[in-house]
Amino acid sequence: MIDPGEFAERQTAAAAAMVDEIGATAWTRAVLDVRSFGFFSEASATLHRLDGTAEEIAAPVEAMSILIHLRHAMADEHGAWLSATLTLNRTFDGAVDFVVDFNYDARPDWQLEPDDLTYVEDLRRYPRPAEEIPSWYPR
Repeated sequence: MIDPGEFAERQTAAAAAMVDEIGATAWTRAVLDVRSFGFFSEASATLHRLDGTAEEIAAPVEAMSILIHLRHAMADEHGAWLSATLTLNRTFDGAVDFVVDFNYDARPDWQLEPDDLTYVEDLRRYPRPAEEIPSWYPR
């Protein structure tokens, strides 16, 4: 299990990597969704612009990689998270605040759904007590 200081450092590193990868474009909010099971991972990202529009952008690779490594470091006797969402909000003075939300139970919103064996392998790698396995999980 990861210690709190390292946990905070890795989240901050993911946020910083995302800011670096997005660049200096005019944006107010950026969201990175990462889904990971076994050796299968994917991500999607959305950039919200100053004019109120939003667009899908290429998922920032370094930020995604940091979060996937964080998944492994966070795993414990209750398993590992299934998806994570990193949300960046730019303040009026140009500073960036962020939050990372971790999903341990809800079925991820996959773009390309992994097969049942991928779920089973992930559960083998990050076991959970039977009562903590979500009901939608393949058996």
